[in-house]
Amino acid sequence: MSSSLPWAAASWPKRHAAASPAGPAPTMTTSKSRESRCMRRFRYEPGRYTSGEYQMPLSICAKRQYVMGRDPKSAGRRLKWIYSGSRQPEGSAVTQPTTDPRVRIANGPMTRMQIVAVALCVIINMLDGFDALAIAFTAATIANEFDLQPGALGAVFSAGAVGMAIGAFTLAPLGDYIGRRKMILGGLTLIGLGMAWTAAVSTLTPLIILRFITGLGIGAMLASLNTLVAEYSSNKRKNLCISLLHMGYALGGGVGGTVAALLIGQYGWQSVYLFGAAMSVVMLPLVYLATPESVEFLIARRPTNALGRVNDVLIRLRLQTLEALPAAREVTKIGVQRMLTPALLTTNLLVWFSFGMLMLQTYFQLNWLPTIVTGFGYTVEQGIFAGVLSSIGAICGMFAMGVVSVPLGIRRSIGGFSFLTAVFMVAVSLSEASLMLFYTLVFVMTVFSAGTMAGMYALAARVYPVEVRSSGVGWGIGVGRIGAIIAPLLAGYLLEQGLGGDTLFVLFAIPVLFPILAVTFIRSPYAR
Repeated sequence: MSSSLPWAAASWPKRHAAASPAGPAPTMTTSKSRESRCMRRFRYEPGRYTSGEYQMPLSICAKRQYVMGRDPKSAGRRLKWIYSGSRQPEGSAVTQPTTDPRVRIANGPMTRMQIVAVALCVIINMLDGFDALAIAFTAATIANEFDLQPGALGAVFSAGAVGMAIGAFTLAPLGDYIGRRKMILGGLTLIGLGMAWTAAVSTLTPLIILRFITGLGIGAMLASLNTLVAEYSSNKRKNLCISLLHMGYALGGGVGGTVAALLIGQYGWQSVYLFGAAMSVVMLPLVYLATPESVEFLIARRPTNALGRVNDVLIRLRLQTLEALPAAREVTKIGVQRMLTPALLTTNLLVWFSFGMLMLQTYFQLNWLPTIVTGFGYTVEQGIFAGVLSSIGAICGMFAMGVVSVPLGIRRSIGGFSFLTAVFMVAVSLSEASLMLFYTLVFVMTVFSAGTMAGMYALAARVYPVEVRSSGVGWGIGVGRIGAIIAPLLAGYLLEQGLGGDTLFVLFAIPVLFPILAVTFIRSPYAR
């Protein structure tokens, strides 16, 4: 149905009069007959007009008869004006509906499919947290059963960290070639196999190999999880979704510790690994059925039947399908030389050493805390509960840094959290006689240590120029993994030499102070 509005040209705003197209007055089509309260002289069409004609989202108030931008009755539905003239009016908000699905996903609301995909990634990262810390929860029991010395146990801890580092450097980049979904499925398979076979070992060497395989799967999968969440989240919810993903890792460690304590008491340490393997098997079909490949990846890499696969995803997203794929976005490559220029030398060293020192403390605490508590004379379940408190404290620390850094700035916040972490680590070393006091101090210590780590992530993202920012943060985390590998071995060696767990807390408090030097000497206009 079409209705001509001869009065519209006469009442058109003066600022648009000169730009209005020559020819007949504008007309408007409609698919439903519904009158607006303040616009009884015409009807409107809700929805999206997709004709090749010129179009303008307008809403005209009958009293003033000029562009208002929104129909007050329909609260967001747009009037679709179709101009029969040969050109668009200059200075007006003429829009063409985009057909690029990447723009629609980024700017539109989160659909059910997107929410399910993000939720599955968060659950998988929780499972990663459980799998990574399973050895910490079972270490005391395994050491007694296998008659392992602290040095050998440290090698078991480090095997997982080595696997995660190698997986992140060698396997994770394959996600840009074979797809994020395949990398997640492959990582889950590696983790499931590693966890299942770990339950069957009875000697040290196979245990080290299987912890390496499990770490390989975790390291390979983390980058694809992060990328898939970012690519299926809307711009409005992207930061929230990525934050939930990373908090899932710590939450998985906390929840997993509670589960591990119950399973060990009832069924033995092997049940912890069988539980982790079973959860990986459960997640495999869920990911395969409910998590499609990233639209961004399909458009960029264009694998076989890329258009059909993109359209399948768009149908699930309830978006218009495509007749042809849009152009892939150009990616500017920055050489390694740019990262290693003299201007960035001081920044690189300070950022890399800060991550390394923080991971040295973090992985000492993650791996050895339950075993040290057991060595103080407490039960295995009480040692595991200390690990659970650490995971909860890590989540609180991330939030605390985000809140405190707003009024104080990121530099002061990192310096303060770093200093308080060292203070509370010394306090923990003096509190072994009282379990409740020990629990409280461990929780507070982890709040500040996790907050310091979160602050360093934020600082690293600010101190590098934009063209090498991603590489700078990635290199910092990668080099920092060396600390994660050394920490369990060093702690095991020191325990084997006769040092007590209380002394280790004092010694590992020293590297935590290094970020204070970083925030003092790093010079950047973006990191106050």
